Amino acid sequence: MRFLTKIRDRQFAKKWGGAYNLSRAVLAGVLAAGCLMPGFAEAATLVTIPEGLIDEGLITVDRTEGKNIATITAVNGEDGDTRDTRWIFWNPGDEEAIAEGCTIVEGCTINVNDVNSTNNMTITPEIHVIGGNVEDSIAKSNTVNISNVIFTNSASIYGGYSDSGEANDNSVSISGGEFIGRVFGGRGETAANGNSVSISSGTFNYVFGGSSDPGEANGNQVIISGGTFGGTVESNVYGGRGITDANGNSVIISGGTFKNSSICGGYSRSGEANGNQVIISGGTFGGTVE
Repeated sequence: MRFLTKIRDRQFAKKWGGAYNLSRAVLAGVLAAGCLMPGFAEAATLVTIPEGLIDEGLITVDRTEGKNIATITAVNGEDGDTRDTRWIFWNPGDEEAIAEGCTIVEGCTINVNDVNSTNNMTITPEIHVIGGNVEDSIAKSNTVNISNVIFTNSASIYGGYSDSGEANDNSVSISGGEFIGRVFGGRGETAANGNSVSISSGTFNYVFGGSSDPGEANGNQVIISGGTFGGTVESNVYGGRGITDANGNSVIISGGTFKNSSICGGYSRSGEANGNQVIISGGTFGGTVE
């Protein structure tokens, strides 16, 4: 997916903070941030990027003022609506830098539902959530936290995603909900290293600590203390999955129910796969462990 190339030549909407409704016609429900390289940091700027006619009310977001933190508290819309909600680099007046993705997106957070909530929030549109997204550079140390959310469509969750570069040290934490689509701690084309997914409860089909195609995935981790994996479809849990190398990845399981599941510490299609591990101290299993 090359999200950022779509941004060139579009007019940016107003800067804002606090609680607002993002446009239903917003390009992928974007959360755009001035997350810059160390030494060039500035306060994050949250904007909406209109695409076509404005139709208010799809996503409600609370912004933590002065920080690269946004919390999605409500999602409206219908089955068939598709949006990507993410932090991206935005430096006003430098649309070329956005299009080329030439900066690091670092230290951004998206929360979905309040972490203290006990009520399930059901999301009907296909809302993909990306903690930090960049085109050609590094998505680093970004976070997605999700609590008690039911995704009825095949939405994907990424702590960090680099379309053509690296996704390193990103994380996803989930406590409760239903996830038909894929969950990635980090996904990068050239590398996905040091990413993690932590799950305490919920229903899942596909979980990857770190994934890179066609690059390397090293030192990624999935930690599972509860939840249900698989059932109607085969479930896949990978600590790290790479094309060239997949070394030092791990899956650590202390609880949960695994139905028709494939669990793999680290997988490389054409390179090395060394020092990977699956550590199990609890849970119920049906399937394979590699």
